Amino acid sequence: MNHQQVKHISNDHYKKIKKDIEQVSGGFDLEAIHRLRVEYKKLRAFFRMLSAGKNSDEEIRVPKKLKKYYAISGNIRDLQLQQQRILEVAKQMAKRPTVYLRLLQEKLKN
Repeated sequence: MNHQQVKHISNDHYKKIKKDIEQVSGGFDLEAIHRLRVEYKKLRAFFRMLSAGKNSDEEIRVPKKLKKYYAISGNIRDLQLQQQRILEVAKQMAKRPTVYLRLLQEKLKN
């Protein structure tokens, strides 16, 4: 794989990530967060593949700022999934756990 191909593939991943970050910033869209995290994993796997192909010990790394977005989006996604699970279980209950749901919503806002 030549330098131009590597650059094209990595730029494609970065463009998709940027698009998803813009959608996430707009309102914590569950699907956009998922796509962002999947695309990050694909980029990281691509860099690992390139690093494994090299003869040197130098590893290609994902930028720290992008790692931070990935970590924050993971926390948001965990809270959103927890909220969904609680709502699913609450359908079967007589009384909804409103205090807990409000706590989850407050954490998402922070």
